[in-house]
Amino acid sequence: MSGLIGDRPPGRLEDVDFEGDVVEGRREELMHAANFTVRRWASGTPDGMNVAIIEPVSNRHDDIVIMPASHDYRIDRLLLHRLQLLAAVLQRRVVTVESPGITMDFVDPRATRPAALDPHMIRSLHRGDFTPLAAMQWNAVKEVLGYTPAAVRLVGESLGAQFSMSMLPAIDSPVLSVDLVEAVNPNGLAALELARHGWHLRRGEESLRMQYVDLNAMRGWPVITSFERSSPENASIDRELKSWRLQGRAAFAMAWGLRSGIVGTLRATVAAGAEPGDLGLWRMRDSRVSSMDSSRLLLDELERAGWSTRGFNVGAKLFPLPLGHHALTSFDLMVAFGDALIRRWD
Repeated sequence: MSGLIGDRPPGRLEDVDFEGDVVEGRREELMHAANFTVRRWASGTPDGMNVAIIEPVSNRHDDIVIMPASHDYRIDRLLLHRLQLLAAVLQRRVVTVESPGITMDFVDPRATRPAALDPHMIRSLHRGDFTPLAAMQWNAVKEVLGYTPAAVRLVGESLGAQFSMSMLPAIDSPVLSVDLVEAVNPNGLAALELARHGWHLRRGEESLRMQYVDLNAMRGWPVITSFERSSPENASIDRELKSWRLQGRAAFAMAWGLRSGIVGTLRATVAAGAEPGDLGLWRMRDSRVSSMDSSRLLLDELERAGWSTRGFNVGAKLFPLPLGHHALTSFDLMVAFGDALIRRWD
């Protein structure tokens, strides 16, 4: 991968190209190289939330990777398979955790109970402050693991980028690195501009996400699609779960909270005493949600706050689709992302 060696002027993103097609032999190996366990954590919310531990067959590291759920804020089989591939490539335990207030019974989705967020958390989100929710996620991870990790690497994708940064003040383990992929709102946007981002996510980017799912199957990966697309019954359950009566209010509060951006979260973590560290910022080249300008501005802000940063503008060789906001839905690109993380961390 080009662009990972050498100095970078402030605010500049390096052009990098992922390998967009995993060779067949490696594909077969990776499909069986990690297992997962989904556990329910109910200590902090009336309805609880799921935490998934993805364990590679070959685990060569003491540090763990925490990657909060992003798309639909919950854990489903599509997310789990993506993270199985990531854990297998990284040879590290990967943990994902749902967003408080948004969950789905993993065994029987029809049994999902109405979700609720504490009014204090709703007020925090309205101020753009995700730290109380992220602290709850960290506590859930530790309790489900049954130990405090020796060291942590945070990887946040889309909304998960906001949760990853917001988790920093709560983590009582060394944080070796933070990697943010396609942060929805790096620098803080006016409500109208944030609504435009939401439109792109629901329209063009969601259509492209489904094309990645179809391409996975065409290339010989397991046929795994999103929960709502897996059957008419599940589509009906998904619509009900997302209703305002059940989990829609929490989802809206999180979307509204994004208007302060990663920059706002960065300033809050600094105020809370979180130490700056090592951060990678990843933007997909054809994304209609993130932009080069907003990514550059965020890199500058991070560097002024004392962070050591690298920014990447990602393309892909041998890949037939544009690289949009949800590009890591592609199993091939998730494997390539894992390879790129190893090179960055080394």
